[in-house]
Amino acid sequence: MERPLPEEYLSYAEGDIRIMARMYTHFQARRYIDKRQLATLEEQSQRYLSVHSGPVLDRRGNTFACSNLLPMEVIDPVPAGPKQICDKCHRVLAAASFFYPSLRVSQPTRHSSCKACHVLVERNNAKDKLAEEKKEKQRAQQEENNQVKDSS
Repeated sequence: MERPLPEEYLSYAEGDIRIMARMYTHFQARRYIDKRQLATLEEQSQRYLSVHSGPVLDRRGNTFACSNLLPMEVIDPVPAGPKQICDKCHRVLAAASFFYPSLRVSQPTRHSSCKACHVLVERNNAKDKLAEEKKEKQRAQQEENNQVKDSS
């Protein structure tokens, strides 16, 4: 991204900061956030930033990297250890993010995509299946309508 930022980007960012400040004040007033939680929130924010700013291939056009689903290690810290690159979102994540059960095997096994990307694939498959079922139903309805027309 070129610097300095265009005025429209700066005003957009300014609006976001104003909204976040109001949300923070609101959350504090409602006691959603207290001083004891600030350190945890700061740690989680740092993990979130590291997941989104780590060595990742170009995110543009990558449905997985731009998803609103995040790897669980953003919330809970993962102990130091081996890392793996997800074949979908291309994030470098702890190896633990790649162990989960699949439809075919109930025991958690190592996969090439992280848990978050696996959920996205399953969600997209379910959406595709519903869309196909809807199309099939519409085709059957159209066929039925055509038969009614032909018989009259």
